[in-house]
Formats: sequence, C-alpha cells, structure tokens
Amino acid sequence: PNSGGKTIILKLMGLVALMARDGIPIPASSTHVDTPPRVDFFDPVLADIGDIQSVDGDLSTFSGHMLVCREILSNSCRNALVLM
Repeated sequence: PNSGGKTIILKLMGLVALMARDGIPIPASSTHVDTPPRVDFFDPVLADIGDIQSVDGDLSTFSGHMLVCREILSNSCRNALVLM
C-alpha cells in the first residue's frame, strides 16, 4: 500500500543532481525536437533522510522531521534542491 516509488524518484533526483554538479555526463533526451535536454545545477542539495529518532530523548518521529525541516529551510537558498 505504501510502495508508490516516491523514495526511488527522490534518490534518483539527488543522484542526478550530484552527478551534474561533479561534471559527470548525464544521459538525457528531450521530447521536443527543438529543445535540448537540460539538467540544472543545484547548490546545495539538501535532503531529509529520516534518521532523526530518539527513544531516550523523548522525540517523536514527527518532531524529528519538523526539526530537520526547519534546519533544511533555514539553510536553503535560491539554487537549492530540497528532497523531502
């Protein structure tokens, strides 16, 4: 019921963004004949990987995600790729 492929798409987007940033060629094709494929340059790439959980610190999963969200949004800028 919860296997819609969201995680795979997020990982793929992050991987392509990091590859482009490091100068690794990205194979891509365009559906439009007159428009070449384009991969944007993102700096920084920010992600919520869901590792903030604390049993002894009395921090719920939701609270952990909210703390990460606040940190990501405070560090993001115009050229950032935010994966959540």
